[in-house]
Amino acid sequence: MGFVYLALKNMLRHRIRTGLTLLSIVVATGVLFAVVSYDRSFSAALEREMQNTGVHLNVVPTGCPHEAASLLLHGSAVPRVLKKEDLAAIEEFLGERAEKVYPMLIAQAQNMSMERLDVVYGLDRKNMPDFKPGWRLVQGEFPDSAQGVVLGFSKAQASGLQPGDTIEYQVRGRLQEKIPPGDIQSKLGALERSFVPEPGFVLEFEVSGVLDKTGTQDDGAVFASLAAAFLMLGPVEGVTAAGVRLQAPEQSRSTARDLESEFPGIQAITPDNLLDTVTGVVHSARVLSFSMVVLVVVVSAGGVMNSILMTVFQRTREIGVMRALGASRMDIFRMTLAEALILTIAGGFLGILTVSAAAPLIENFVGMFLPYIPQGLTLGFDPLVALGCLAFAVVIGCLAGFYPAFKSSGISPVEAMRN
Repeated sequence: MGFVYLALKNMLRHRIRTGLTLLSIVVATGVLFAVVSYDRSFSAALEREMQNTGVHLNVVPTGCPHEAASLLLHGSAVPRVLKKEDLAAIEEFLGERAEKVYPMLIAQAQNMSMERLDVVYGLDRKNMPDFKPGWRLVQGEFPDSAQGVVLGFSKAQASGLQPGDTIEYQVRGRLQEKIPPGDIQSKLGALERSFVPEPGFVLEFEVSGVLDKTGTQDDGAVFASLAAAFLMLGPVEGVTAAGVRLQAPEQSRSTARDLESEFPGIQAITPDNLLDTVTGVVHSARVLSFSMVVLVVVVSAGGVMNSILMTVFQRTREIGVMRALGASRMDIFRMTLAEALILTIAGGFLGILTVSAAAPLIENFVGMFLPYIPQGLTLGFDPLVALGCLAFAVVIGCLAGFYPAFKSSGISPVEAMRN
């Protein structure tokens, strides 16, 4: 305890230098804790979002993998489509391996009331209730007409809409006649034949239901019938993508390889593929973050070492007197090392507490630079990460304080008094 008291007393004699050194440790530990916590939270949120897609394969036209990831996660419109003939051939090829195939038309439609673009997912109305196992309606019901829509939880809150309200979208045309029931190929064919181009035409849709909160991109989306999405996209000769739910999910990779071999014009993406693609997109940001951590830690360790060395040089005579009064070299070594450890442990605690308190601000700031942010991402406090960062701070303190402690323990009493 005597060594700790002496170390604290010496640090208080040089408050400005001690404060600046402590600040560098707070920054280093805080940055390390923030980067590691955010990386772990990002991976967990991304895996959770992949599991909530409700399908085991996503079949899209051949193109850039990053474009496909954007299509499936953000609902970006892609000019290429799966033609209805290809869709029929894919369904036939899958046979009993597929529990269900969900054709999708993904459109970005102009919301006239809010003057913004909405992401609209067009699905076959009869398949909409079981499209995703986790879907629950908090209000209303799934649409029973082509002009009914279901809103995601966040979308409904932001727009202030509820079942029975109407929403206007600008579409690219209208239908001459009502589309008769039938299989998806006949419906797509009927849509193509009945479509009449009419740029700037505004169509009114009724909100039939509101989804419960999912913590995914679904919360901000609009779900409509295939006919509605077809009108928003214009005359297309197929679908944007097809989700496949397999009887045996563990066969997703082998089924994807079989599909790509049989149909050269498509790519079959599993949740694992999508996870790898998005992880690759953010890899550069992750490397940059960890590079910044290394730089900050090196600067912080240098600051600690410089601060302790300055203390040793200023206290040479004092250390000589202590040696003359009976203090051993090990006593001087422990006292000097204790000062470094106190600085780094205190800085580590403060850095972790600061980042935990500023978590929402950090999330918003980092979100401005990452190309993709999964829904439900929060910078939570992980005790294991906190302990690891604190242990790292202690190691830095030991390394930074070892040389000054060794140098101070080697001071000769006679030489110290003479100088």
